[in-house]
Amino acid sequence: MKSYNGQFDRMLECENVKQCFYKAAKRKHKSRARGKRPGDPRKQPFESVGDVLANIENEVPIFIDLVKTDTIEIIKHEEHQINENNSKKPRNIIQPDYKYEQVLHHCIVSQLQPIIMHGLYEFAYGSIPKRGVHAGKKVLAKWIRKYDGKKFYVGQGDITGFYDNIDLDILESKLAKVCRDKRFLHINHRVISIHEKITIENGVRRRRFIPKGFYTSGWYGHLMLKEFDHFVVQLPGVDHYMRYADDFVITGKNKKKIHAAMQAIAEYLAGNLHLQIKHTWQVYRFEHPVKGAFDKNGKPKTKGRFIDFMGFQFHYNRTTMRKRNLCASRRKAHRIGKKTKVTWYDAAGMISRMGLFKHTDTYNYYLNHIKPWVNIRKMKRTISNHSRKENRKHDKLEADHRITGRTPGGGGYGILPHNGVFA
Repeated sequence: MKSYNGQFDRMLECENVKQCFYKAAKRKHKSRARGKRPGDPRKQPFESVGDVLANIENEVPIFIDLVKTDTIEIIKHEEHQINENNSKKPRNIIQPDYKYEQVLHHCIVSQLQPIIMHGLYEFAYGSIPKRGVHAGKKVLAKWIRKYDGKKFYVGQGDITGFYDNIDLDILESKLAKVCRDKRFLHINHRVISIHEKITIENGVRRRRFIPKGFYTSGWYGHLMLKEFDHFVVQLPGVDHYMRYADDFVITGKNKKKIHAAMQAIAEYLAGNLHLQIKHTWQVYRFEHPVKGAFDKNGKPKTKGRFIDFMGFQFHYNRTTMRKRNLCASRRKAHRIGKKTKVTWYDAAGMISRMGLFKHTDTYNYYLNHIKPWVNIRKMKRTISNHSRKENRKHDKLEADHRITGRTPGGGGYGILPHNGVFA
């Protein structure tokens, strides 16, 4: 197994830290840079993320010094509940402060990403650049086509409370195997353990829980399941295996072997990772048309079940969106259509949904329920204009720093003439 060293120093290189400030600030320039602390005055003016970026030349060395001296503040935040996207499924998430927790998370991932990506199973998706739902959808649809109408079975399941039940001792031991930089391991330990929950199981003390809402959590999840992926793909009878975060699908031609594979998966998770497969796991024959049987609309009748995975429904002859996603898109289009002025936020939300229509066989639904209410071309123009304004602000800020070597509106310190001597 390949191991790495020197991540701590590379993480704190000035240019890398600066880029992490900007990446962590994406789409939240007007948000608070820090959450309210106990005892803060109720009407105290707050520092925004944009304020921090305006003073980035001073903030970067301060951040580097705090991390190097191990005095950076990492807070234990309270959970708050949200309804996840279209499913309205309640989720408990933790939102870290931008200054400087989110920046630290991005710095850690800048070094963690290449370590985890080395040897990561090629069909593991979620929280990885270029490995989102659309990439996964293309691959799974291709696997279904490869069966060419022949009988095959699907095993599908997910891990019970994955992030809540991750064993932190196992996670940190896996990280220590691939990383030899003790300072980098220490800063990871601080992030990992700040929200840990202690449980006693059969007399054994266990440290559990990494928070949903942290940028690092998705990467820690992939590290935790990296060896698991390679175990599953080698099980007898498994033709194909795909994982999206903690959800997975396997396919094969032999039902008994797929059942045995699911049992082996459950045993591996329990024995090696102290995780449990959700009791709702199932094995079923994939959807197939019945010869000579048609419904009242003239469409072939089918037996078996389609695959419901990553927000898509994979049928034998098409791929569609989940009904609740279709309904949510229709409701959003109706709300936008009733407004006199469409904000860039509404436009961005609608355009993001258009990718699902583009990559699925739901164009007729779009024509009937979406297109009459929204003007996609006008929305794209709204987003483009907003992005242009934001880019001009960013370029002006960068030019200010590059030319004067100081923050806008600040004093005259830091001005360097050609001879390199401070004015």
